[in-house]
Amino acid sequence: MLILKIYFIFLIKKKMINIFITIFFVCCLFLILLLPKREEDENITYKQLLQRQEWQNKRLKILKRDNYQCVYCGSKHHLQIHHKYYSIYPNGDKVAPWNYPDDALITLCNECHKRTHKQKIIKTYYRRYSDNY
Repeated sequence: MLILKIYFIFLIKKKMINIFITIFFVCCLFLILLLPKREEDENITYKQLLQRQEWQNKRLKILKRDNYQCVYCGSKHHLQIHHKYYSIYPNGDKVAPWNYPDDALITLCNECHKRTHKQKIIKTYYRRYSDNY
């Protein structure tokens, strides 16, 4: 009789575990399918990201802040926005170019931008998923 009780309890626990596992996987599948995909997870090129309205808005904001001139030489021609550093998420995904604080971006002319990338190594830092700018 005791063996039957133990076996019955075992079956109940096993069934509960199976139910728990099933619920867990259904919830995971639900989250994967319904949560919006982060921009950084999409398989698009950096050049394509720079065409997005979010980057154009951020770029304009930085250009205005820097008076539409290179912060190194003062040129007002062929201006570009330079990231002082890059960020990646812990899983290795790159952060979208517009998702940086304003002080991480500066306006440079094409020549100064090229020179900066030749002379300096641009550091990469990890960013928490919750950090948004």
